[in-house]
Amino acid sequence: MPTQNGIEFLRNVREEYPNLPFILYTLKGTEEVASEAISAGVTDYLQKEADPSHHTLLAKRIQNFVSQYRAQKELARNEDLLAFTEQLAKTGGWNFDIETGETRWTDGTYAIYGLEPDAELTKQEAIEFYHPDDRSEIRRLVQRCIETGESYEATLRLIDTDDQLRWVRTNGEAIRENGDIVAIRGAIRDITELKKSEEHIKTAQKPTD
Repeated sequence: MPTQNGIEFLRNVREEYPNLPFILYTLKGTEEVASEAISAGVTDYLQKEADPSHHTLLAKRIQNFVSQYRAQKELARNEDLLAFTEQLAKTGGWNFDIETGETRWTDGTYAIYGLEPDAELTKQEAIEFYHPDDRSEIRRLVQRCIETGESYEATLRLIDTDDQLRWVRTNGEAIRENGDIVAIRGAIRDITELKKSEEHIKTAQKPTD
């Protein structure tokens, strides 16, 4: 089996495990080696030293990166679970930063609107998706939440990118920092099938001549 130096081994590891923490601990602490290591995707780079305390530093670095790696894996698992839950429940979440005007959505919210997850919309553009007869109501509720912090919940109509009408249950609440309202957040749920079922029951219960 041919021998490998640290850089070659790192490249091979990265091919199979692109996110695995990798600390290069080497005697050859040149700028060239450091540059190669960074290009190959090293997590950290340490040059070996005679001082025994350096081993303690190495151990701490390893512990820190392993903890970060585990936290990232746990976050990824939680994100997968959230995506699955949103898809199953036809629900999504959102957040609007009042100072920056930035709107953040979860994948479930994008799906309800019929948009790709990388789409960027302003608050006003998001409101424009609502049925013309419901826009003034959602605009009023959102603005009141921003100004007074009063939460809201409403059942409204939304028209997605395929021009399909959807009934949604939407709610919002204020986020405060030091007493000031800095953002609002909420959830949205597609209840179209529920509304159709309700209408079907009402129709079936109507007396016939």
